[in-house]
Amino acid sequence: MLKSHGVRLIGDPETAMGLAHAATVVVLRSAEANPDKSPRQLGVGGHPRVEDVDGAVNRGLTPDHVKDIHAPPRVVSVANHATAENDHSEGQQLWQGHRVPDYPSRTLAFSGLRAEIHPDRWVPGAFTLVVDGTPQSHVNLDDPSQLFFEYIQRMGHTIDQLGMPGQPLTAVHLGAGALTIPRYVEATRPGSRQQVIELESDLMDFVRAELPWSKRAQIRVRHGDAREVVAKLPNGLLGTVDLVVVDVFSGARTPAHITSIEFYRTIVPLLKPDGIVLVNVADGPGLAFARGQAATLVAAIGNVAALAETQILKGRRFGNIVLVGSPGPLPLEWMPRLLAGGPHPSKVVDARELREFIGGASVVTDLTAVRSPPPSKGIFQVRPGGD
Repeated sequence: MLKSHGVRLIGDPETAMGLAHAATVVVLRSAEANPDKSPRQLGVGGHPRVEDVDGAVNRGLTPDHVKDIHAPPRVVSVANHATAENDHSEGQQLWQGHRVPDYPSRTLAFSGLRAEIHPDRWVPGAFTLVVDGTPQSHVNLDDPSQLFFEYIQRMGHTIDQLGMPGQPLTAVHLGAGALTIPRYVEATRPGSRQQVIELESDLMDFVRAELPWSKRAQIRVRHGDAREVVAKLPNGLLGTVDLVVVDVFSGARTPAHITSIEFYRTIVPLLKPDGIVLVNVADGPGLAFARGQAATLVAAIGNVAALAETQILKGRRFGNIVLVGSPGPLPLEWMPRLLAGGPHPSKVVDARELREFIGGASVVTDLTAVRSPPPSKGIFQVRPGGD
C-alpha cells in the first residue's frame, strides 16, 4: 500500500519557487545515513507516495502558495564534508538576500559543469545531486528503497514487476548520477549484479566520497561514453540482462547520439527475452522529441509503452516520460492501478494508443538525431548553493 506523507503549503512570496518539477517535498525517516544497514525487500507497489509542486499546480495553487524548499536550510553534515578546498564553493554567496550555504561541490573535468550535493532541507540523511543547476538525483542514504522524483518512482513501479519480489536482477545503467536506481535495486533485490556506465569519472569519485553506497552492493562502475562502453561490454552479458536503464543527460539535455536507432540496437542484444529497457525522455509542449523516441524504440525492440503524468502526455507542460521496451510482452498488468495511486494521476500508453501518440513521427537515425529540448530555466533550475 502506498504511504502518504504530509506537506505544508504556506504563503511566502519572497521565496516562492518557480514550480520546479524537481522541487518535490517528501518526508523521509532517518536522521543518520547508514548505507550498510540490512536491506529492505519490497514487493509490487512498495513505494512511498509523494506530494509535489506539480500537484499544487493541478489543484490550482499559485507559486505564492508553495513554500520554496530551495530556501537556505540549516547545514546538514554530508559524508566527508571537509574535503579539498577546490571541491567546495568559494565561500558563501548571496542569493536574493539569503546567505548561501557552502555545500560540497566539484567542477567536472570533462563537461566543465558544476556538481553540488545539497542536503534535503526536511530530513537529514537525504540528499540531492545538482549538476549545472539541474537536480539530477535524489537519494535517501538510510533507506534507498524510497524514491523521490516522479519519473524515478514510475521506473521503480516497473522494476517491481520483474520476476518475483526480491529476486536478484542483472542490470545495466547508462548514466549514473548519484546511483538512485542502482541503490534501489540493491535495497529491494539484494544480490543483484549491476553495471553502471558514467562519462564523468570525477562525478563518480565525488558521489562515492560524499554519498557512499553499500559495500555489499555488487555495483561495478565503468567509465566512458555510454554508447561506446555498451558496445564493448563483455560478451557474457549478451542475452542475460533483466534491466537496462537509459538516463543519460549532460546538464538538462540528452545527447543526440543516445537517441538514435543505431544506439538502441546496441542495447537490445543485452536483454533476456523478457528483459526490459527503461528510457527517461524529457520533453515539452508538442512532444516532438518524445514521439520520435517512442517510434525509434518500437523499431528497435518491438513492444513499447509510455508512462507519464496525464498533463505531460497531453503536451501541456514540460516533464518526463518513461518509455518501457521489451522483446517480449511487457510486465504491465498492475501498472494502471499503481500509476493511478501516484505520484499524480498518470497512465500507461501502449498498443493502439501508443501508435496514436507516435502519429507520423519518424524513426531517429544518427543522421537525424538531435539533443532533447532544453527546459525553460524556471522548471528545473536550482539557484547557486540552493537546497
